[in-house]
Amino acid sequence: CEGTTHLERMAAAANALKASQWYPRAPKRHVVFAGAASEDRTPLGDLGALLASGGAIGICTSRTYCSARFVKRAEVPMLPLLSLMDPKIHPKLTSEACPRGGEPKRRSTLLYFRGAHGTSEGAQEVRARLWELRTMAGADIKFSKGGPTSLAPSIRERMKSLGWSGKDVRMPFNTVATAQGMLHADFCALPRGEKANPGRRLVDAVAAGCIPLIIGDALRPPLTSLLKYNDFSVRVPESEFMRYPKGAVSEALAAATPRLAELRRNLIRARDELLLGYGDSPLPGNFTAAKGADLVLLKVGQAICPRSPATFRSCNEGMV
Repeated sequence: CEGTTHLERMAAAANALKASQWYPRAPKRHVVFAGAASEDRTPLGDLGALLASGGAIGICTSRTYCSARFVKRAEVPMLPLLSLMDPKIHPKLTSEACPRGGEPKRRSTLLYFRGAHGTSEGAQEVRARLWELRTMAGADIKFSKGGPTSLAPSIRERMKSLGWSGKDVRMPFNTVATAQGMLHADFCALPRGEKANPGRRLVDAVAAGCIPLIIGDALRPPLTSLLKYNDFSVRVPESEFMRYPKGAVSEALAAATPRLAELRRNLIRARDELLLGYGDSPLPGNFTAAKGADLVLLKVGQAICPRSPATFRSCNEGMV
């Protein structure tokens, strides 16, 4: 990058756009895609400020990545962890889903979870019950640092009744270790947090070929109109999980295990449709948008024209 920072390059891009003969004539016809690491809150910098004020469309993997001044913007699923974007992963998942004769080979871990305790008491109530799943054969359940500094008193008492000593046993969150854990697990637990969608954990699980175990009726994964989640995920009703965590999960996994090969095949198809950072490039590190780009284009079209007219003339008139 010739010694320049990311924000400096965004400023240079904004200056180049201002000097263009095209941008001043039709600023509303421009589209910008914003996707970055979770710690980067302003990935677009001056470029985003210019485009937003000009009426361009912002396509963002998180609302926090888009400047608030974007009048038209659409959210698309987040990018997976970097190590899960390795092109070598796809052939591995294909061989697991389509074994040569016989039953599919099981992964070393049955059920995997890494995550922080929720901030609200309701989320903590759900996630505290994951502690009970540690005693399941083949389960790898651990909490990571982050989230609240203290738990609600009722949550502390419940976890102590399940064997927690009261000490802080949370692990530092490590992206590489988390990705490896998902790659070696048949199922990944997705409990609810503060929002009604599973967030980044769903995208990571799909990228890793780890069948999502969605805990809760209220969880609303993205793009339900395009993706048939029942074909590649397992869901446990929250009421049953709250009463009998281990029993409800064990029953759900036992019912899903005979369909493991089918779930994996459907998961691979969903992976290509959902992920924005995966491509068929033979060169490691050379990532393309692949089929996930279709979702971006769809969102752009919906942002340009929420209606579905016979032609786009009525929508384009305001963008000249």
